[in-house]
Amino acid sequence: MAAADYLARPQVAQCIASSNFIDRLAAAEPLQDFSRAMADTAAAFELSCFAYLALPRTKNGKPRLISTYPSRWTTHYLRKNYQIIDPVIGNALETRPCGGTDIRH
Repeated sequence: MAAADYLARPQVAQCIASSNFIDRLAAAEPLQDFSRAMADTAAAFELSCFAYLALPRTKNGKPRLISTYPSRWTTHYLRKNYQIIDPVIGNALETRPCGGTDIRH
């Protein structure tokens, strides 16, 4: 198999995109670099939108959202506190990556 054919395979392209995403996140300084890395990675995976939500550590804190979703939607989502009832967020909070380590503590 030619190298170009191998690199064109979807799973190889996605692996490369994931690796590039991690490298770019590690080097990201301003918020715009992080947002651009997200948008590029979403495009590489053929996703229409991509979001990163950091939940507050305190009860009165506000979540931080970096997203390629339309700002009208993200403003509505945060204003209505949908992160509290969002099943994707709930599932992520229950997932224990890193060999069972609870990332919430």
